[in-house]
Amino acid sequence: MKKLYYNKQVELSSNRLKTTWKIIKETTGKTQSPDNNFEINSDTSMLTNINEISNAFNSYFVNIAENLNNKLIDVDKALQSLKKSYPENISEMKVIPVTEIEVIEIIKSFKNKNSSGYDRISINILKHCVNEVSKPLTFICNLSLATGAYPDRFKFAIVRPIHKNGDKSKITDYRPISLLSCSKLLETIMFNRLYQYAQTNMIY
Repeated sequence: MKKLYYNKQVELSSNRLKTTWKIIKETTGKTQSPDNNFEINSDTSMLTNINEISNAFNSYFVNIAENLNNKLIDVDKALQSLKKSYPENISEMKVIPVTEIEVIEIIKSFKNKNSSGYDRISINILKHCVNEVSKPLTFICNLSLATGAYPDRFKFAIVRPIHKNGDKSKITDYRPISLLSCSKLLETIMFNRLYQYAQTNMIY
């Protein structure tokens, strides 16, 4: 019975390799158990309460960008250096409208993932109903490009701390990852246009 059950799981899975490894870990008892003794060293004390740890991570991740900006020594010098890489005569970047075909192709190019963020929309869900959602997503992306405004809902995310290396109790040894399926679409569209513009104008 178990063999039939596992075979069915693999057969129905959108990522058979990942499902196979998951089954192997389950049957061999090599799955990782949650760390109930997780603790983080804050500036003043060692945190063990999950809510306090969450707040500490949130505060750290929110202030990362601001702290990096404060470390910039000479902004004017950096801008002058950047301008030197531009050709003397450079064309103005024009907004290229997004098409439904482009949206569909980008979504289909994403790796299959069941994980979802705040909106509970995973990459797999987007792929499954890509023909139904391509039109409204195309409208949203074009509106964003035309107005220069990023959709507020696309900014909502569940941020998870991932340990990089070093001491697991040090908050600075973690990096944030955000699950943003719809936002990833708009980011890819913008990247493709900026990359094409840089290539065309030989900006390196």
